[in-house]
Amino acid sequence: VDGDRIVIGASHNLNPTNENGGFLPDSLIVYERNTAGAWLRVAKFQTPEYRGQFAYSVAVEGDWIVAAASPGRAAGNGSAIPAAVYSYHREGAWKAKPFLTVDVAGGSGFPGVLDLEAGRLLVSHTEETPTAGSVWTLENGAWGAQKPLPRPPGVAGITPAPAPTSAALQGTWAALGSLDEGGGVDLYRQSGTDWSFVSHLAKQDRPELRFGHDVAILGNTLLVGAPCEGITIWDRDDGTSRAGHGDRRPQGGAAYLYQLGDQGATSELEF
Repeated sequence: VDGDRIVIGASHNLNPTNENGGFLPDSLIVYERNTAGAWLRVAKFQTPEYRGQFAYSVAVEGDWIVAAASPGRAAGNGSAIPAAVYSYHREGAWKAKPFLTVDVAGGSGFPGVLDLEAGRLLVSHTEETPTAGSVWTLENGAWGAQKPLPRPPGVAGITPAPAPTSAALQGTWAALGSLDEGGGVDLYRQSGTDWSFVSHLAKQDRPELRFGHDVAILGNTLLVGAPCEGITIWDRDDGTSRAGHGDRRPQGGAAYLYQLGDQGATSELEF
């Protein structure tokens, strides 16, 4: 969501009209709110020549939209189509722009999650790549000047490395959340034109939290989501609980607030 604009990635959708199963074409759908307050669909993009997974992660800012796509095959001859980030720009109407390939030397990964901020694009990389992500800069109406986000110390040589499942970019800060090893957030900071790893945030004594499922940055404030904060153990028909028995079921969730500064992230609040 950005202002009066909503972008939805409809990826890997089952076809409800097909008795034998199958999937509908992946789609990127754009809605805008008009002056009367009604939401209208103004654009829909598909990739009919492509057989893979498209628009499983999307981001929008101003007149730019980006959508991630996994490696796929051409619908006609079956030739390989590389993983990419598709980009769209509003020029009166929405138009497709040249896509970005994210093949990384030494790895065969593809884009994970995306975030847009102030003419920059954060792309997380999957576990097969030697880098955790990259930041692209918008220059003269095109995406260029890719800068890598290094894997954290101790992770660079691991195969597969943790795969980010959430991403946030704001100012000189970037955060990548992952659910590997109980969840965590890798924090990065920009100095000049380069990015460096700052710290790893985790709740190692609480692997059930799914800490890092979502991340957001505003100014110098980082918010980390943990959807499985509470655990209640139920084993009686009347809904009462007894520790150590029965099924484990998540109860509620939590969000953790951090202040970002020269010392990295300082914990402030838990909601």
